[in-house]
Amino acid sequence: MQFGVGVLTGISATVAAVQLWFANAAGGYRDMYKDFGGKLPTLTSLVLNPAWLWGTPLLVIVMIVGVVVLRRTRPDIARRLAIAACVTSVVLLGLTYRQATAPMHELAGAIRSE
Repeated sequence: MQFGVGVLTGISATVAAVQLWFANAAGGYRDMYKDFGGKLPTLTSLVLNPAWLWGTPLLVIVMIVGVVVLRRTRPDIARRLAIAACVTSVVLLGLTYRQATAPMHELAGAIRSE
């Protein structure tokens, strides 16, 4: 079972690293949308908020630290926490990327050639 916890923790750490990279790169999205003008969808505004961008990887990192601390004394809780960290990190990354790029996809669908 330790191997499974390690794999889940590794996936979570990798996704947290991708989230940190995206948090650093998301400033370009904010600037681009500001240049377009208009009102952004609520979820896009939420996921481009610095508190969201830096808070979601921090949440996953705290969960990973919990797994490492609990793996020897409470392995059953560490296993559940590893599963929760993996699922949480993947879902939050998917939500963040999808909602951050949604206005571009909508705009691309509205372009027509004549």
